[in-house]
Amino acid sequence: MQISNQIYSHYQSFGGGKTARNTGASFANTMAGITSTKSNGENYTVFLPNKNTVYSGGQSNGLSYKIDYAENSTSENPIMIATGIDENGNRFEQKLVLNSIDPRNATVVEFRALEAHLNGGKMASVGGPTTSLTWGNHGENQQTGLHTKQDFLARLVDKYNFYSNSPYLNHQLLGLDYKNQIDLWSKYFDL
Repeated sequence: MQISNQIYSHYQSFGGGKTARNTGASFANTMAGITSTKSNGENYTVFLPNKNTVYSGGQSNGLSYKIDYAENSTSENPIMIATGIDENGNRFEQKLVLNSIDPRNATVVEFRALEAHLNGGKMASVGGPTTSLTWGNHGENQQTGLHTKQDFLARLVDKYNFYSNSPYLNHQLLGLDYKNQIDLWSKYFDL
């Protein structure tokens, strides 16, 4: 069963030290999608955003995806489609019914969809506290697979507690960012 009529087949592969510049790839082909070299020398695909994309990103284990609103999405029943490559190199497409996702038991892809929806359907700013949460400040999230469930709201609270109790000013400031995220998420979910 096809969930979406969107086809993501435009990506250019760069590996082995090659770049868009020295392969002669056009800018349009490069921006349609690229790959990047993982630390073990393998390639993984990175899906770059288009005008309909609410999230595009990935992790160091090769999980890479983009999320778009589905054509049949409504404000009462928001639905998104995640398309990507899992950590094993297999293509996937997932239908994400946002009203059914619990951030206390969600995959990183499901959490990103909720985050984007709460951000007004726009891509969240890279480097914000929730972005830091899913990256994991010490890499704890980088090996998370496509189907691994986590309690992201508990992680937000843990990160807030850690940073707000730090003697370092830059950590305390990051703690305030996590507090703002906790305040936002608590409007919709019990923390």
